[in-house]
Amino acid sequence: MGDVAGALENQQRAMTLREALVEVDPSRTRSQRALSISCEHLGFVTDKLGDTERALDLQRRGLEIREALSAADPHNTDLRLMLVSSHEYLGDLFIKKNNVSEAEKHYRRQLNICEELAAADPLSTQYRKNRATALVKIGDVQAQTGDDHEALLNYRAALQVREALVAANAEDTFNRHDLAEAHVKIADALVIMSSITEALENYGKGIEVYESLSAVAPAHAGIRNALADTYWKIGRLHTTIALATKTPNSQKAEYWRAARERFRQSYDIRHDLDGHGISPAYGIDSSAGSPEKIMEEIVRCDAALKKSQNALAATVGR
Repeated sequence: MGDVAGALENQQRAMTLREALVEVDPSRTRSQRALSISCEHLGFVTDKLGDTERALDLQRRGLEIREALSAADPHNTDLRLMLVSSHEYLGDLFIKKNNVSEAEKHYRRQLNICEELAAADPLSTQYRKNRATALVKIGDVQAQTGDDHEALLNYRAALQVREALVAANAEDTFNRHDLAEAHVKIADALVIMSSITEALENYGKGIEVYESLSAVAPAHAGIRNALADTYWKIGRLHTTIALATKTPNSQKAEYWRAARERFRQSYDIRHDLDGHGISPAYGIDSSAGSPEKIMEEIVRCDAALKKSQNALAATVGR
């Protein structure tokens, strides 16, 4: 928290200086642009400290400045990219406030700009990455509001972009991470739509990429957290299949064992990260939760396996 507080002080000083420069010469584009950056950076730090309302005010102010600058210079792609950033930050803040409709408005504005930029320069890697990000953000909103079909369409559109980016540069770890994320998002939507086989297939593809990234960067907490979350999700899906009445009793033990293995993999990562003082915020973006929560699922699997084995032994003894 001390580092964040120090960053807050530095950003406030920078903003005070830039406000003074704008006051001296309001027509100077460079000063206005710098002030909008201060609004964005100070808003980000303020949000980290828990003041979402002030962060919203700062991001709105930054957006207003950028909209005015872009209106005066509509062909300036740097300014349009800054608008993309503003809309994304505002969308994220409105999600934090559970204002999904406002979040979606900003994400759609973000997507519109990204699509215009990508149409003007279809070979630009940055514009394509930005477009895929906006598609995922809109998909997340649709998934949150229960529009799973539309969410799936947007996730698949993002996947198509990210597959092309990885094909063009397979060594880019950021592209590969984004590809894995798209597969997991698609799987999440498919689970809700009861497309279990396809969901497992996409989880598997996401796991494959995350595991390859983790092998190269074993100390990367973000990748390991994503891997732990995906293991957890697969474990939960195997649990659901094991509990389903239509699953033959002869196959239930197989699914319980598969669930246990994925929960154990998730637990190992979470326990290791916690042991190094790297604990994620167990919330919306961290499905697996604490090691203790994961261990409860492992114990549940053990109990189910024991029950299944006893039932099988009783059947054989008859």
